[in-house]
Amino acid sequence: MIQVCGSWRDIGEAVLLLQEKELPMHETPQKNWDHALVYHLTEALPKSASILDLGFGSLQTLAFCRALGFTNVHGIDFTMSWRARLTILQTMRRERRLSSPFRLYLGDMLKLVPKESPFDLLLCLSVIEHGVDLKIFFEVCKKMLAPQGTLLVTTDYWPTKVLGIQDSDFGLPWHIFDRIGIEHLMAQANQNDLRVFSEAQIPEAQDKTIVHRGRRYTSIALTFGHREN
Repeated sequence: MIQVCGSWRDIGEAVLLLQEKELPMHETPQKNWDHALVYHLTEALPKSASILDLGFGSLQTLAFCRALGFTNVHGIDFTMSWRARLTILQTMRRERRLSSPFRLYLGDMLKLVPKESPFDLLLCLSVIEHGVDLKIFFEVCKKMLAPQGTLLVTTDYWPTKVLGIQDSDFGLPWHIFDRIGIEHLMAQANQNDLRVFSEAQIPEAQDKTIVHRGRRYTSIALTFGHREN
C-alpha cells in the first residue's frame, strides 16, 4: 500500500477518526494522519502483538499504541529526550503503574537488533529522510520483521524535487523524497525481499500540507511485507 497525504482534508479526517475513537492527538496536527494509518493497520492485530518503533523520538507513537491497548511495545533511538521521559511519566500515571510501559533501547537502529525480534509490526515514522542508509535499513528490517509482519514507513515527500534553504534538521541530514527517490526506496526494499502491499502505484499529491524550514511538501506512507507472503 502506498498512500499520500493529499490535502488538509485527509488530515482533518484523521483527526476526526482519532477523536471519535477517543485516542490521543499528536502535538503536530499533520502527524495525526500517520497515527490514523497506525490505527487502521493494527485493527486486526491481537493486543499481544509485538510492535517496534524505529526512531521513537518523543514516544508519542508508542504512547498511541498503548492507548490502542497494545502491551508489547518497544522502541529504538539514539537518545532519550526530556519529552520522551515526560511521555513515560504521563503514561505511567494514566495507567497507574510504577514502571515504564515501554521497552526502549538506545543506539543506532541500523546496528541494534533487539533480542525480542522478530516483531509483528515495525513502525518508522518520519525518520528515513534524515540520512538513513536505505540499503542497510531494509536489510535490518528484513531480520526484525516476523514472517507475517508489516513494516510501515512514512517520510517527507513531494513528486518533484523541493528546493529550500535548509539541508539539515535536528542536527541530522534532511531531504525530501521525490517520486524518483520513492521508486529507489521500493527497489531497495525489493532487493531484500520486502514488497509493497497491494497497489504499488504512487498516488498523486494535491496539496503541500507541511511547511518546515522554508520548504513546503507533504507525507507519504508505504507498507511492506515479506515477498513470500
